[in-house]
Amino acid sequence: MYSDQDLQNAAEAGVFKHEQVDAFKEWVNKPQENTDLNIADEEQFRLVSGFNDIFVVIACVLTIIAVSMIGQQVDEVVGGLAAAGLAWGLGEYFINKRHMALPAIVLMFAFVVSIFYAGAELISHKHYSIVLACGLSIIASYGHWLRFRVPITVAALAAAGVGLLISLAIAIAPGIEEWLHVLTFVLGLAVFIFAMYWDSQDLKRVTRKSDVAFWLHLLASPLLVHSVFQFIEVGDYQGISLLQAALVLVTYGILAFISLAVDRRALMVSALAYVIYAFSSLLSDFGIVSLNYALTILVVGGSLLLLSVYWHNVRNKVVGVLPEAVRLNLIPSTS
Repeated sequence: MYSDQDLQNAAEAGVFKHEQVDAFKEWVNKPQENTDLNIADEEQFRLVSGFNDIFVVIACVLTIIAVSMIGQQVDEVVGGLAAAGLAWGLGEYFINKRHMALPAIVLMFAFVVSIFYAGAELISHKHYSIVLACGLSIIASYGHWLRFRVPITVAALAAAGVGLLISLAIAIAPGIEEWLHVLTFVLGLAVFIFAMYWDSQDLKRVTRKSDVAFWLHLLASPLLVHSVFQFIEVGDYQGISLLQAALVLVTYGILAFISLAVDRRALMVSALAYVIYAFSSLLSDFGIVSLNYALTILVVGGSLLLLSVYWHNVRNKVVGVLPEAVRLNLIPSTS
């Protein structure tokens, strides 16, 4: 057996092309297509291959922080740029040479965040400094993607774009803050559609495109969920009515249906805090104060456990009711 590391090393040495490696992985996974537990349903992604990954991350973070602090003695912008330069340099070795997943994620974030910090310090205007920082972060993320192809970088680029549009809207029209949940919903929907585009490029989830979609779904979910529950006015710590509780239940049901259809769990996870808060508050209003959180967490946790066990069966039924045109762009259901 050859490991993913061996295949990547062979591709880097020119023995294979990266496209051939992806095609080989896809071919290897073909025999699993008709098993009860389709690998695509598991949302697998590689994060840590060993404790050395964690060791490298700790060393990189400490070194980058130290360089940033030294640079800040000259100027805040210098500190940010120095940290970004070091993160890029470390990436040349740990990402391009060693192909280490966790250090790749951390070094990407260190690079983009450092550029954001430096951009925010360039001008003193409260709103436009964030606009500039987000704009520079978009450029930094795109450059990092072109060089290193770390899947989470696309989500970082999308996050910077969302930040740019929101900060620009606030800078131009300060009164828009009351409608931010609407703008957030629209931007979250755009990111979700972008994630579905990447998902549709790899329906068997064996290439890097699926990893890109995974991180984009993680970004889109809180944007969508938070704005939706803002419409329902849940989470303001002022109690909850029966109507609001019913709306929370219906909303979570819709989110669960979408999650099952697209075979991504991020939407359901993002909404958990709102569901737990809503129903624990409702139980408290009915006098069940001492056990309100415990009972809510027990019911929610038990329901999620059952769903995790029967995910494939439930998903088969959900996908079965969808139009064929929609099913063709989704992960195939298991037989």
